[in-house]
Amino acid sequence: MTNFVYPRETNQTCSRTAIYKNKEILIDGYTGVKGSGLINIMEKYPKASKHLAKYRASSDIKKINLVAGSLSSASILTGLLYTGDKSNKNNFLLFGGIIALVNFLATKTIQFYSEKELTLAIEEFNKASNEEIRLFDQNLDRQPQSEIYINKSWSF
Repeated sequence: MTNFVYPRETNQTCSRTAIYKNKEILIDGYTGVKGSGLINIMEKYPKASKHLAKYRASSDIKKINLVAGSLSSASILTGLLYTGDKSNKNNFLLFGGIIALVNFLATKTIQFYSEKELTLAIEEFNKASNEEIRLFDQNLDRQPQSEIYINKSWSF
């Protein structure tokens, strides 16, 4: 059984990690496939595997995002370079903007529900197993940032 355990320094860029059996594991692994680091761990638990499969299926949406982003960019670029009728130019710009906005909103919605499926998969695994997976909170690992406050008061 592979746990995809890697040293901390190698996965600091944008890899998501979890704690399992006191080891840090990559959730998405180096393969680029979402949830690949948890497949072998959750395969014996059908409910957890079902939620993990839904989480993994959300990576297929990237192709649609690519097409929608390309279409909106091409439409906006065409609108900016178009020298003909002003109403056609505005239509190109409006169409490109609407497609970009819909693409953004759809991506964020899918991402939200995808993260919810990952959380449900981990919760189901933790209920069914005597071992526990904990998501690694990267916000707690950050160095404290210094803040600067400037205050100026005038008195006459």
